Amino acid sequence: MRDLAIRLENRPGALAEMGEVLGSAGVSIEGGGAFVFDGKGLAHFLFEDAVAARKALEEKGIKVHADREVLVQRLNQDQPGQLGKISRMMTDAGVNIEVIYSDHQNQLILVVDDLEKGRAVSENWKRTSATPGLTMSDTTFVVILLPGPAWNESLPMRAQAEWDNHARFMDDLTANGFVIMGGPLPDSRERLLIVAAENEQTVRETLRRDPWQTAGLLTIERIRPWTVLLDSRKQ
Repeated sequence: MRDLAIRLENRPGALAEMGEVLGSAGVSIEGGGAFVFDGKGLAHFLFEDAVAARKALEEKGIKVHADREVLVQRLNQDQPGQLGKISRMMTDAGVNIEVIYSDHQNQLILVVDDLEKGRAVSENWKRTSATPGLTMSDTTFVVILLPGPAWNESLPMRAQAEWDNHARFMDDLTANGFVIMGGPLPDSRERLLIVAAENEQTVRETLRRDPWQTAGLLTIERIRPWTVLLDSRKQ
């Protein structure tokens, strides 16, 4: 996921034109916002396919000032002070937060001046501050995945293309409480995930951002809600 900084004219219709250009190109906005400062319009929007978004915008004369990787974080909405805590951790690590907003999954999106230091802070936050398990609005789902057309049967799992990006993505989902557990089934091509989400659409929208899915290495075979009667995580 990447953030595009987009210059917009400060006039009626500028935002509509930007949205229409992206819609015509089949590009979805995953989060962000727009504002006017000192008489000039500026937008920061989140894209799964930033390359296609930038190409569509610039072909129509809409200026893209920056294209940057983001940090994705989930805060505990029931606990006041979460933003202050993670911001203080960034400060203590010498990281400046330059842009902050939420995506459509209610996740915090951060654009920082030092991505590697910021990522280390983000990972530490997930280990020490994330609240695991289900919320009252979550349903448990069983997801079965299969290797896609780009899967190389001659290579082991960790040698497949995009492994590092896929592993980082899944680690983030696990730290955020979306993935409860998962892994390959023995003597089978199937991969099993147990996830917690509000509905099946959320499951699909979240997993389609997996680098292995966008690269055609993994596909969703089926998703089923699961009624959990026994759960040792519940206190």
